Amino acid sequence: MNPLNNLTALIIMGLCLLATPKLLALEADRLQKIDIEADEATFNEAQGLTTYSGNVILSQGSLELKANTMLIRQTPSQQLKDIKANGSTANPVTMKQQIAARDGSIEWVNARSDTLIYNMKQNQVEFIGNANIKKGDAIIQSERIEYDASKGIFKASNNTPSPTGNKNKSSRVRISLPPQTQTTDNPTSQPSP
Repeated sequence: MNPLNNLTALIIMGLCLLATPKLLALEADRLQKIDIEADEATFNEAQGLTTYSGNVILSQGSLELKANTMLIRQTPSQQLKDIKANGSTANPVTMKQQIAARDGSIEWVNARSDTLIYNMKQNQVEFIGNANIKKGDAIIQSERIEYDASKGIFKASNNTPSPTGNKNKSSRVRISLPPQTQTTDNPTSQPSP
């Protein structure tokens, strides 16, 4: 499986906590090549690090990741190790991808933050700074959103340390879920308390 698809899967898995039915990345995206565009790219062979800067766009199928700068590290065998995408409050990192629900419908997942870090080895993704993930009408907003796929843990928090070392407690985690539509199977059923 392509490591960038793991990033998409991590984000989508986190969104599964926000709404049902469970969502799946488009299978066709996994089979697509990865394209990266930028104003400048520098490859450090000794470190296995490529730095892209200036209007960076990474795409694979319907997946699109945009950032001011993007650092991609590879193992000596040329496997992707991790990605760090940097933006700012004024120009955040953005990610979007189409997803397929079990019912076959297609929706877009949109995410943004000041920084996005994806660690392939640990199978973790972090959105840091003004993080926002949206699928349809479901939205989660927080200073930091993390997903650890190996442990199945999704966490949103606002206790990111500031440059002075103090914790940022100025805002709270916000989750907005659309109302569930009633099924035609049992329209009189009520959710249990």
